[in-house]
Amino acid sequence: MTKIRPLLFGMFCVVVLATNLMAVTYTSGQVGTCLKFYTNLGPTIQGAVNQMSPGGVLYVCPGVYQEQVVITQPLTLNGVDTTNNPPSTHASVVIAAPMTGIVANTTSLSTGNPIAAQLLVEATGVDIYNLTVDGNNNLISGCLPDLIGIYYRNGSGTASYVNTINQSLIPSLNGCQSGLGIFVQSGNSGTSTVTVANSYVANYQKNGMTANEAGTTATFTTNTVFGVGPTTGAAQNGIQFGYGAAGSAKFNTVMDNVYTPSDAGSAGILVYDAANITSSNNVVGNDQYGIVYVEDTAGAADNGTINSNHVYATHLNDGIDLCNNTNTVNSNVVTGSDQSAIHLDASCTGTGNNNTVESNVIANACAGILEDLGITHNTVTGNFFNTVTNTIATGPTCGPPLSPANGKQQGKAVPVRP
Repeated sequence: MTKIRPLLFGMFCVVVLATNLMAVTYTSGQVGTCLKFYTNLGPTIQGAVNQMSPGGVLYVCPGVYQEQVVITQPLTLNGVDTTNNPPSTHASVVIAAPMTGIVANTTSLSTGNPIAAQLLVEATGVDIYNLTVDGNNNLISGCLPDLIGIYYRNGSGTASYVNTINQSLIPSLNGCQSGLGIFVQSGNSGTSTVTVANSYVANYQKNGMTANEAGTTATFTTNTVFGVGPTTGAAQNGIQFGYGAAGSAKFNTVMDNVYTPSDAGSAGILVYDAANITSSNNVVGNDQYGIVYVEDTAGAADNGTINSNHVYATHLNDGIDLCNNTNTVNSNVVTGSDQSAIHLDASCTGTGNNNTVESNVIANACAGILEDLGITHNTVTGNFFNTVTNTIATGPTCGPPLSPANGKQQGKAVPVRP
C-alpha cells in the first residue's frame, strides 16, 4: 500500500491542477499588446470576452476585428484610442464583417425573425466605449436576417463614444426593413435599460437608434444621427421609440431622413405607440417629418413632452406632427416647414386633443399651427410667428401632401419592428 499511495497522490494533484487551469478567468485584460500591465487574452474580441470574469474590464487594442461578438455577462468593453482624436469622429477599434459575412446569431423578441447582430448584448451591466461597428461587406443576400450593429437584447448598460456605420444591404435590397445602427429591445418578461451617449450613427438602411417593446427604457443623448437623404428604399427614421418603450431623446442632432414616395414617411424622431416620451433640446433638420408622435392604439402614445428643440428644413411634411393627445409642446424653434410647423393631427382617430402649445417660435411655414377639424380642448398661446402664411389654421390649407378632407396627412412615418 505504501508503494501505491504516492502514485495516487500524484494523479490527484494533476487532476486538480488541470481543473484549476480550466477555471482561470480575468478581471481585466486586453486584446493585443498595446497596454502595459494587462494580460493579452488573444487576437479576437470574442475569445477574450470568453475569458473574462463577470464585471471585468476588457481593453481592445487598435485594429480591425472581423468577427461577431456576443456578451452574456456584465462587462466593460473599452476600445483603446491611441490617436488622440475625439472618439466621436474617430475610433481606432473597428468591429467589421467576417470574411464569410455577417450571419444570424439570435432572434427578435417580438417577431421571432432571425437577427444578424454584429455586437450582441444579453446581460445587464454591459458598458461599451470607444469603438466602431461597421456593417460594410455584410454579404446578407435577403431581407432576413435583420442586420443590426449593436443589439441590447434584454440587456442593459451604457454605450458611449461608439460609431455604428453602414448597417445597410446591397442596393437591390434597399426596400427591406432591415439595417439598424443601435437597437434596444425587451421581451419574454425581460427588461433593458440602456443609455447611448456621445455616439455617431450613419448610413443605416432603416433606423439609426431604436428602442422597442414594453420593459425597454432608453436614453439617447448628445448623439449625431445621419440618414442617407432622399431615398425610395426603406423609409428611414433617425431615432425611434416604439411599441411600449419608455425613455427620452435629448441634445441629439438628427438629419437627412427623407422618403420620396408619397405612400409612407420618414422622421427625424418617431414615437410610435409609446407614451410619456420626452424629446428635448434636439436639432432635427432636413427630414421628411421632424418630430412625430403617432398612435395606432388609443392612448398608447399620449403625454409626450416636446420642448426646446430646433426643427428646421422639413421636406414635404410637418416640423412637429402630433397624431396623439395630451402633449406639452413649448419653447421649440421650428423654421422652414413645407407644410405646418406644428400639426395637431386628427388622422389617427380620436387624436389631436388636449395639447398645450405655447411659447414656440415659428418661421417660414405654410401653416404655423394647424389644428385639424373636430379636435378639442387644446391650449395654443404665446407663440411667435414670422413669415408664416397661415399662423393658426383649421383644416386643409397648404395643398399636397394634405388630403382634401380634414387636413389629413398622407405618408405617415413608418416604424420598424424587427
